Amino acid sequence: MNIEIKISNRLIPYKKAINILENRVKDIKNGDKSDFLWILEHPLTYTAGIRSSKNDVLDMEAKIYYQGCSEKGFCYPVQEVKI
Repeated sequence: MNIEIKISNRLIPYKKAINILENRVKDIKNGDKSDFLWILEHPLTYTAGIRSSKNDVLDMEAKIYYQGCSEKGFCYPVQEVKI
């Protein structure tokens, strides 16, 4: 398996990253590109599930993106997890 690895040293806006990744998925499905691991950071961003409220956001400077999440908390598109 061939995996392209990219490390971004600057902040990548959330929506821009999602668009790039959606296009990459299409290319992978078509056999035009290999799998892709992208290490990046977004500007201050909060991805909110269907049951969230603005009261959940601790920093109101954050850009809020509402996601469609299931009952078990799986969100689409997949969210970044910081460890």
